[in-house]
Amino acid sequence: MIGSKLIVVVCTAFALAIGACKKDDPDRSGAPKEPSATRAAPSDKAPVPPSTGEPRARPAEQMLAAYERARALLAADDTTGLADVAGEIERTAMAVVPATPSGSAEHLRGIASAAKGLGSAGDVDAARSAFGEVSRHVVALLTADPTLAEGKHVFECPMAAGYKKWIQPTAKLENPYMGTKMLSCGGESTWR
Repeated sequence: MIGSKLIVVVCTAFALAIGACKKDDPDRSGAPKEPSATRAAPSDKAPVPPSTGEPRARPAEQMLAAYERARALLAADDTTGLADVAGEIERTAMAVVPATPSGSAEHLRGIASAAKGLGSAGDVDAARSAFGEVSRHVVALLTADPTLAEGKHVFECPMAAGYKKWIQPTAKLENPYMGTKMLSCGGESTWR
């Protein structure tokens, strides 16, 4: 009986010692390992620009968020900061290209190229025309990749000069081509 109690005590002490060793096991540098609960999991997602407010987003989502900011500025007849937003559209579109199938990559390159024109537009009318070219490629990209189109609406303005479609995340139409003078001009359209 004493022998079996001794075995239980020795086994318990051994189990506690092993648990303590695993907890404080130093790495090669001699520093104790971090508890696994506090280690950050690796992520394949790119950091989010501060303006999106999302904890993490893919570069394509970042590009679409910047596109939406450009659309909202033009709907409000405002070009303040539009060059910076256009630069963000260009950078994030190009960041997606390496991991994108060739058909979609072509649309992303088109978005980046058109965003340069948007960034250098001299007035609101030129910005709206350039935004139309960005929209042409954004609509084509979302048509080619329906997962990016989820939750988005495509609208069309019959009175817009140039490309007439745009996308936005809300069902309430806010026309970037007409701005405040005709904010609700147009209607929901098809992706093609």
